[in-house]
Amino acid sequence: MNLTTSQITNGIWLFNDVADWDQKIIKYPEEYNSEERIMLDFTQLRAARNYKEEKLLISKWCDYFTSMTNLRYLYFECRISQQIFDSICKMTFLEGLFIKWSTITDISKISDLINLKHIHIGSSPKISNLAPLLMLQNLKTLEIENNTQLADLSLIGKMSNLEGLGIHGSLWKTQNVNTLKPLENLINLKYLTLYGTKVLDQSLEALNSLKNLQRVWVAPYYRMVEYEKVYKSLPKLAHGNIIEIVTSEDYRKQMNIKG
Repeated sequence: MNLTTSQITNGIWLFNDVADWDQKIIKYPEEYNSEERIMLDFTQLRAARNYKEEKLLISKWCDYFTSMTNLRYLYFECRISQQIFDSICKMTFLEGLFIKWSTITDISKISDLINLKHIHIGSSPKISNLAPLLMLQNLKTLEIENNTQLADLSLIGKMSNLEGLGIHGSLWKTQNVNTLKPLENLINLKYLTLYGTKVLDQSLEALNSLKNLQRVWVAPYYRMVEYEKVYKSLPKLAHGNIIEIVTSEDYRKQMNIKG
C-alpha cells in the first residue's frame, strides 16, 4: 500500500488524528486491550519506588510483547534499552515502530521485523551500524535522529523502496551529512524532511531528480539559488518550507535566508 495524501503531508506519526491514534499512554501490560496502535511509557517512572521495581516491570513487558499479536503500530514515549529493543524485534507482526530515544548500540535483530513498514529511530547516538535496515524489504518510511553514522548517506541511498525519509538533528545538536548525492537513487520518495540537518557540501542538487517528491522541508543553511532549483525541478511539490522560502519574502527574512 502506498502512502496516503495525509501521510505524505503530515507524516506517519500524527497524533491529533483520533481516527488513527488513541492517545492513551499505557504503563502496564494489563492495560493493553488488543488495540492495533498504542503508546507505551514504562521506563523512568516516577511511581517506581526503586530501580528493582522498574527492572521487574521492564522484564514483564519484554516477556509480554510477543503475545500482543493484534498490535500493528507501537510508539514508545520513554527511553528504550538494548534489552527492550531486542524483545521488540520478536514482534514479527509489527508494521510501525516509533522510538523516541534510546541507549541502543546494536540494531542487528531488526531484520526479524519482516512486516515493518514505518520506523522512527529518535535520538540514539550509540548505534554504530545502520546496515541492518537494508534487510527491511517492506519499509516505506524511515526517520532517524541524531546519529553519527548519518554523515555518509550511502547506505540510505540503497533503500530504493522508501517513500518517506527524515534525517533529523536533535534539539541540542545539528545533524551533519556530507552530501545528499546518495539520495538521487530514491526515486520513489514522496516526502523528505531534514529538520536540524546541515549538508556540508552546501548543495541541494540531488533533490532535483526526485520527481515524485510532494513535501520537502530543509533547514535554512543554503544559498537562495539552491532552493529555487529544487522548487522549479519538482512538478509535484505541494508542501514543505521550500515553497515558502521561494515565494515569501517575509519567511526568508524570518529564517534569515539570503541570496
